[in-house]
Amino acid sequence: MKNLLLYFLLLTTVFVSCRKDDTKPIMGNVDERLNETLTAYQTQLAGAAYGWKAVVFPSKGYGFGHFFKFDDKNRVTMYSDFNLEGQTKSLESSYRLKALQQPTLLFDTYSYLHILQDPTPSLSEGGELGEGWYADFEFKFVSATTDTIKLTGLYNQSPLVLVRASKEDYESYNAKGLEVMDEATQEYTAQPTFKYLDLGDGKQIQCNIDPNTKSFVMIYKDNSNSIVAPITQFGYMNSSLFLKDYVSFNGIAFNELFWDNVKESFYVKAGGKRYDFQNSVTAPFNLNSLLGVSFNTLDIDTSIPLEGSSPDFIAKVDSFKALCELAYGLTLTNMTFKFKPVNNTMTLDCIVLQEGRAFIATFPFSYTKDANNVYKFKQIPAGNNGNAGLLVSFIKPIFDVLNADRFTLDNFNVRLGQFKSIERPEFYFSGSLIKN
Repeated sequence: MKNLLLYFLLLTTVFVSCRKDDTKPIMGNVDERLNETLTAYQTQLAGAAYGWKAVVFPSKGYGFGHFFKFDDKNRVTMYSDFNLEGQTKSLESSYRLKALQQPTLLFDTYSYLHILQDPTPSLSEGGELGEGWYADFEFKFVSATTDTIKLTGLYNQSPLVLVRASKEDYESYNAKGLEVMDEATQEYTAQPTFKYLDLGDGKQIQCNIDPNTKSFVMIYKDNSNSIVAPITQFGYMNSSLFLKDYVSFNGIAFNELFWDNVKESFYVKAGGKRYDFQNSVTAPFNLNSLLGVSFNTLDIDTSIPLEGSSPDFIAKVDSFKALCELAYGLTLTNMTFKFKPVNNTMTLDCIVLQEGRAFIATFPFSYTKDANNVYKFKQIPAGNNGNAGLLVSFIKPIFDVLNADRFTLDNFNVRLGQFKSIERPEFYFSGSLIKN
């Protein structure tokens, strides 16, 4: 019996030993596989002979085009469309790849990407105090093909797209291609014509490109005859505007607007076909039908000459600005009319600066719009916030007209909408059309 028991234990030991050998990982060590992946990404980034076209989309909005040329010594040379210096002057910094739970690309010394997240507004130029543009400089890999790499920021989840550049692209970026593309877009959108696409059904699909907000809107009627206006952001590449999202109509989808230097116009490519932007002296859609669809805000920048506004309105704004300065040392920068068609309300936000700090005085209104698109505003004094209460007497001459008169809304030009008094034709004002 003792011999049989020993024999049984021996067999059990042999069997367990065999099982340990059989459970050896067939795909190798996890760390080894991760290191192999990092090496492959490193080889792909540095192996692109002419670098990578790139666009990052911060969570604050907008898109910012970049160009990266990685080497195999963890150095990267870049351009950025963020400002003129970034467009025209290359900047070298360092990068590295690291395993932070998953393969990660780190830009680990100060670069144009870091400027977007700089907490100092004077450096991030339009960014918020403490956060900048809510961008990133550390990115995890999401997907990769031979020519395209997609990443996402670790902190603010900013999408970053890299597209392999050609020799012509590389030469273009080094020849100030981002500045050229920026200027071309500014000049194109300043033309006094509305842009549209005909994607084969004979309908005009209005296309709005706004270089000030880095946004693209395509306006059309869907199958239920309702007006829709999908909006997305873009960043500059050397010869195109790269969209954050695909936009589509009747199965035709695209995410890039290409620039034609000869025609000095944009076009899109889809399904092997080219569709050129067309021009119209009249808007394909009435502006009143787009309120709450492609725009809900009329923004007046009071720091520049007011285009499309009457001398009477400008004089009242100048008086308002002077009283703000005299009484409280405030500088009026913007008057922003924000509409909520769902409940027929509108707020006028007056943005003022005091010693570099921004404050908002909010004045609420209700409004009606009749079948002839005639607007009637009514101020809601009880809703004035603390800042508004201090300034309401200064802005009263403007409110006297808003409360008493009826108004029409129409395009002043491609970029601006204009309210005009029916009772007082000498009183009218224009502002930029924004969707927020």
